[in-house]
Amino acid sequence: VFSANGLSKYYIHQIACYLPSRADVLPNDISAKQPGYACVLANVLEAATWILSEPKFASDRAADIIAVSTSLLDALPTITSATETVFLYGLCTGADDDDDMAMDVDVKDELDIDLQKQIMAAFDSNTKLLEHLVNALFTGTLSTNYSDPSGPSDAEVEAVGSICAFLHVMFSTLPLDVTMTALAYRTDIVPALWNFIKRCHENQRWPYFSKYISPLPVDAPGWLLPVSVFCPIYKYMLKIVDNEEFYEQEKPLSLKDLKALVLILKQALWQLLWIIPSHTSPSQKALPNPLGLKKMSIDSLKSQARIGLSELLTQLQDWNSRLPFTAESDFYSQEATSENFVSQAILGNTRASEIIKLAPFLAPFTIRVKIFTSQLANSKQSTASHSALTRHRFKIRRSRLLEDAFDQLSLLSEEDLKGPIRVSFVNEHGVEEAGIDGGGIFKDFMENITRAAFDVQYGLFK
Repeated sequence: VFSANGLSKYYIHQIACYLPSRADVLPNDISAKQPGYACVLANVLEAATWILSEPKFASDRAADIIAVSTSLLDALPTITSATETVFLYGLCTGADDDDDMAMDVDVKDELDIDLQKQIMAAFDSNTKLLEHLVNALFTGTLSTNYSDPSGPSDAEVEAVGSICAFLHVMFSTLPLDVTMTALAYRTDIVPALWNFIKRCHENQRWPYFSKYISPLPVDAPGWLLPVSVFCPIYKYMLKIVDNEEFYEQEKPLSLKDLKALVLILKQALWQLLWIIPSHTSPSQKALPNPLGLKKMSIDSLKSQARIGLSELLTQLQDWNSRLPFTAESDFYSQEATSENFVSQAILGNTRASEIIKLAPFLAPFTIRVKIFTSQLANSKQSTASHSALTRHRFKIRRSRLLEDAFDQLSLLSEEDLKGPIRVSFVNEHGVEEAGIDGGGIFKDFMENITRAAFDVQYGLFK
């Protein structure tokens, strides 16, 4: 119906106008596993694949499809586990429904299998849905080149807000490996978003962006949504990019832009980890989300942005270590060198210590060494207070070295593992070997257990 006789523009536009405030316009549920919203989503996505393939397709219809899909995807149960991913993606690629893997699926509010298949198939890379959606919305609106240093226009802000809200909800709903390939290699979303982020940053347009974009929570920084979408896509691209593309061809971003990118992303990450509270207060949670999207909450956006920023900057620092494109100090935050930060990081269980774990590149190497040596000294002092009576004694059969070691070490807590351990070996006759462990036997134990653990017969490592 949506794609027949030119009715698509009218019907999809009407749905976009009513959702999400008028959810009562959706058809009734066919059954518990076939809710009305999911059926409409499946049909809209299937029609969109056909509609968007038309060369004369207008970008305003792309905006309507994105608006409808964002609202309906937000209501879809999140597919997160590896088992669900394999199972559902197998449906799209024609895997046998009777495969043993399918028996392990346990999805809350599970949809009908055919309905799941229809929705997931729409995002398969062969359908080019994401490619058409992104390109149709950005063509003629958003540039991939830094040709206009002025702030983004209203049309650009609206286009970026719309596609980023759609992609954020999609990332929160569907397995990333189903969608990332099409986005990373069949669209220009990475250079287009970077150009937008750079222009907003240089022209201080983020406050305007946060007020103008309706899907964004009212208390969210303007850069939070574009950055949370940009980072995982660019990170995915860097997995495949080789040295020639990165350094010589400078694709997808120039080395000059990479320097600016590091500085902007570092500043954003520091704000998330150090300045902006990690947990939203009840009063902030009460602030309205203009479109009522559950997956566009401030906590969801901050969580995805923290992970994306830290992982992307880690990858960029790795590239910079191989062949520098910017100064190593560009990854550092000046605040991370302060005595206040260092003292908090040494204490542990503080925001500073979490920063060192999640984003160690924000602190210079000398600062990280200082923190580590202080923590090590504190740990040794705590361990030294253990009485000799608390020593743990292991009896290890040489014929069952790895198994006995695992069984006994697994019973110890983290603090116990820091304390003294005395080892005695039992030979093949079941007789305890002579000798007192003054350190030499324990050393022998560690050497043998390490050698055994990496033995190919156990298959613990590939």
